[in-house]
Amino acid sequence: MEGYPFQVVFTTSDNSYQIQSSPANNGTFTNVPNSGAVPISGSGAALSADTTLRFKSNGFVTAAVGGYTYSITYNGLCQKVTVTNYANITIQPIVANGTTGALACP
Repeated sequence: MEGYPFQVVFTTSDNSYQIQSSPANNGTFTNVPNSGAVPISGSGAALSADTTLRFKSNGFVTAAVGGYTYSITYNGLCQKVTVTNYANITIQPIVANGTTGALACP
């Protein structure tokens, strides 16, 4: 298998994401050169949980921190995000009178 793993680190404290890589493929991830934490959006954005998704060169995805399901809120719109282990991503609205699954809006 060629290539090496990358990960996306979503952080709730500042509503940002960071791209990291492991060129030595040894499990140690560092920030991609010339990049820093990127804000998800302006004011009004919120993540439900810290999440780190790792992507292998064969397409396999693992949740190193958090899980495969979390929610994102922006200006009152709340969406449930689900990522499978082969990067199939679905987004569903979380209804106002409850939740979709066990998730609540942040």
